[in-house]
Amino acid sequence: MKNCLLFRIIIGTVLALAVSGCTSPQQQRWNEIKAAADQINAARADCYQRYENGELKTHVALAKCSNEATMKIVYQSNYPNPDLISRRSAEALRMAEKLDKHQITEGEAQTHMAELDIELGNIARQRDATQIQLQNQSTVANAAQQQVDQQKWQNLTQQGLQMMQRPPAPAPAPILQPPSHCYVNGPVVPGASVSCQ
Repeated sequence: MKNCLLFRIIIGTVLALAVSGCTSPQQQRWNEIKAAADQINAARADCYQRYENGELKTHVALAKCSNEATMKIVYQSNYPNPDLISRRSAEALRMAEKLDKHQITEGEAQTHMAELDIELGNIARQRDATQIQLQNQSTVANAAQQQVDQQKWQNLTQQGLQMMQRPPAPAPAPILQPPSHCYVNGPVVPGASVSCQ
């Protein structure tokens, strides 16, 4: 049986590039990504089997078969980081060409692809971290806005309740007392006649 380096190199990378950190609210998306990754791995296994059976004669033919199947699934399933997977596929094809021309050994191709996988994985994780940070900032901003909105609502409610309350009764008019040297005929009210001597 032929030894196929490319199949061994790329089979586990796609899932690592797709999801580097998944939180509970994203469980549904994670399941979709996992299902797509399983489809990709099955398609690649089929390509590898065709290579082993002699239907695909070169590393380049194997890489093209694998890359075409991968990218088709990636775009159909809205798989994350398609640019990184495309970049990896292009590099796998380049390595396959060098392997077929005996310009590099399988060990060199494997080392190169492993280094690329680390680089692309770091990029995917950085993107995830940035996305999580943006989501957290949005959550904090939304919470602050909700607090402001709640305070406004409470103020409006308080103002409405105040407007519905009975106005306070006016204070009783003060009882006027004439000076002690004056004589009052009748009750002392504003405008009453008072004679003082």
